[in-house]
Amino acid sequence: LGLERVHCVIGGSMGGNIALSFLSLFPSLSSAGVVMSCTGRTSPLSAGLRAVQRHAIVSDPDYRRGRYAQEGTWPSNGMATARQLAMLIYKSWSAFNTRFAWRAEQPYHFSSKSFEIEHYLQHHSNKFVEGRYYDPNCYLLMSKANDLSDLAWRGSSPLGTDARPGESYLDALLRIQSKLLVIGVTSDMIMPIAEQQEIFSILSASGHDVRFKEIHSSFGHDAFIVDEGLFVPEIKNFLRQLDCTPEQLRRGLCG
Repeated sequence: LGLERVHCVIGGSMGGNIALSFLSLFPSLSSAGVVMSCTGRTSPLSAGLRAVQRHAIVSDPDYRRGRYAQEGTWPSNGMATARQLAMLIYKSWSAFNTRFAWRAEQPYHFSSKSFEIEHYLQHHSNKFVEGRYYDPNCYLLMSKANDLSDLAWRGSSPLGTDARPGESYLDALLRIQSKLLVIGVTSDMIMPIAEQQEIFSILSASGHDVRFKEIHSSFGHDAFIVDEGLFVPEIKNFLRQLDCTPEQLRRGLCG
């Protein structure tokens, strides 16, 4: 494309992980970055939850060791279970408790759906499977790629980057030179706000130009998609200030 620099790299969730990696690997190529609901290194809980999703898919007899397309099958049950787990962990405790009834209704047999939430999960996982929105192998690869998100590069350094083999997470994070806005959501279970706060604290303590915004939303990890009205003003304000002179900022002329 002939681009020599990027004005601002923006991403949420896995896109935020990628944005952080870009800013770390190519510190001189971007003026700024906005990262939301992301992490610089995947936590054990996050990796464990996705491992259960992948296990559900590969354990489905119709997965056929990844050759389901050639053998005319599709791992519907595994994909449905993976989807149901995702729908639980990408929302929040309060979101579910305010939306669904707490009381069980008959029948009470273990194979029955006694709670409203069970019907909800079944309905949406059926839609996901019937629509075949995700190829199972792609789902598995994307899931594992998310798990392996880590600014500390392992193995040989990618050509054209500033990464060094065996470097620490701290070294990789501190390589970021761009102005940065970090946004976290208080109810996020999959990438908790503590992980964004850690990024901010490390960079701030080292004198980097970094800002942090805490978003209060009941939609958990999905908030940056569902509650975008809470994020857009913060991003717009940050972008406006990028083009301001120090004098304009001092006088409050940049929003």
